[in-house]
Amino acid sequence: MLQQQLDSSVLPKAWKHTIIIPIPKPNKDKTKLTSNRPIALTSVFCKIFERILAHRITHFLTSQKKLNPNQHGFLPFRDNHTAIYRIYSAISEARKNKNFFVAVSLDIKNAYDSVHVDDLILKCLQLDWIASEDIFSHLKKQSLQITEENYHKSKYKLLIGNIPDILTISKWTGNRVQDRLIARIISKTITTPGLLSRFNLHPDPLCRVCNEINAISHILLRCQKYASVRVILWRKLNIVSANITYDVLLSHALVNKTHLLIFVQTLKYFYID
Repeated sequence: MLQQQLDSSVLPKAWKHTIIIPIPKPNKDKTKLTSNRPIALTSVFCKIFERILAHRITHFLTSQKKLNPNQHGFLPFRDNHTAIYRIYSAISEARKNKNFFVAVSLDIKNAYDSVHVDDLILKCLQLDWIASEDIFSHLKKQSLQITEENYHKSKYKLLIGNIPDILTISKWTGNRVQDRLIARIISKTITTPGLLSRFNLHPDPLCRVCNEINAISHILLRCQKYASVRVILWRKLNIVSANITYDVLLSHALVNKTHLLIFVQTLKYFYID
């Protein structure tokens, strides 16, 4: 289905609808737009499509050697650590040969937001690719739903129980990645075989160990593969009963900043990021 969307260059309107939840940055004037960190909630289909597309583009650019070898961002097996190592190696080589090492550090404020959309569209139109038409359609016609409602006023209230509002949670998280991760945990939009199978994107929705639907709730609450990790997490979150529901887990994980950080740091042992 996703391949057909790509071939036809037509994306459903629902995919272009985004719910924006503004989360205030700590120690900033909340009345200013730039003092809020926007968390965008889009269609699960759209997120899956974007990941597949990004993987294909990255594979093409790297396999065809279209990128500058000095680029380290948004590439597999490369990150800020590899960039720092390369700089460190260059400095060491310069000192060894008694040469000068000159470096310029450029930090563009709000780099993503400062991109000129019309110029980006022009670049897309220069691509010999059928999907370019829908790329600029997405940029121009994306509908936004900006809401300041907290979780207690949202549809998730019945699903997740009594947890702090989003403004309180945002003060505990360390960065935008954690904000997005918590939002996906609460809304159960973490990509799992169980979720993908609902859209015919995964052949087997069952957990190979437990023979149950391999959804996020199963992974965190019942999967035997992570039993030892769960025991440690339960002890740190002061959870007594072994058999609890998803909303009870969230109520313990989001009770305060300490529990939230413990929960986030433990998610990697469930292979959730």
